[in-house]
Amino acid sequence: MASLGIQATSPGLPGITAGGSGESTRRPVANQPLDGSFIVPRLRNHEEKIDGIVLDEFQNIENVATQSEIIEMIKSLANEGCRIKFVLCGVAESDEALVVSERYSEFRGRHFTARRISLMEEPELQDIIRRREKLFNVRFTDEVRNAIAHTSSGFPSLVHTLALHAAYAWLARTIAVDLASRILGTLSRVVGRHGPSLKKVGIRVERSDLNIALGFFARDFEQHYPLAAQQYRELRRREDRLLEIVDTVALASGDVMHLSEICRRVEIRQRDVLELLKEASGLMTEMDGSLYKLEPLSLKSFIRAAQYAALLPPNSGALL
Repeated sequence: MASLGIQATSPGLPGITAGGSGESTRRPVANQPLDGSFIVPRLRNHEEKIDGIVLDEFQNIENVATQSEIIEMIKSLANEGCRIKFVLCGVAESDEALVVSERYSEFRGRHFTARRISLMEEPELQDIIRRREKLFNVRFTDEVRNAIAHTSSGFPSLVHTLALHAAYAWLARTIAVDLASRILGTLSRVVGRHGPSLKKVGIRVERSDLNIALGFFARDFEQHYPLAAQQYRELRRREDRLLEIVDTVALASGDVMHLSEICRRVEIRQRDVLELLKEASGLMTEMDGSLYKLEPLSLKSFIRAAQYAALLPPNSGALL
């Protein structure tokens, strides 16, 4: 599923194409109302210095009133001829699913233009990790780098999240081992004999570090999508052919799969596959042309994370 970038411009000005993707779990402590009378004049005073303002992860602004305030502010700037462009980026089925405010539908086509942005390929996602390595002076093993790119399922923000949490896990291990080594060294000098030695932490983020990051992501998914997580856990307990179908779609490239391709991969007759898919209404959705996709959008990453880190072993209904 592609991510969406919504572009807002003043009437008559050339547009730009921009977008973002991924899912974020952070939430503000409290919604702060936008004061248009305060913001608009100040943006007008600096419009020569600002090309555009990007509001990323827009799907996390769930308060419709807050969305409406943003739309009204952009409209006010556009009506005054302000040249600053606003780009609202997020992950959704459509632009109207991303911005649910009725004010957006009213002004779409005049002040707003929607663009669908394709999901990123795994080589592009791996390049994000390499850039993080240079920027933050941290190293990942090839296995971890490939696993992060694969698990992210085309969403760059999930790459950043998993890489960050895995690096934190590696740093915590490094600090813990260093501290323990210092304590053991001090005790050895006090008692006059050598105590047990600790294995040094490697210089690269390893699989055990990524498993911790994947655990954080999986628990966050269960918190935000409890019904989908519960339904998939039930499939893991049963280990039936429907689980094979869901996992096949989750592990394949792309965000949709044709019915005939599902049948070919799982080696089940189409009639039987359609009968099984009736039980997966909360996990898979049929689109036009016998195409099927997983829901919610991050379910594919949840399944990939669970399989890589053995978070949901067969016959298990809970995360390890």
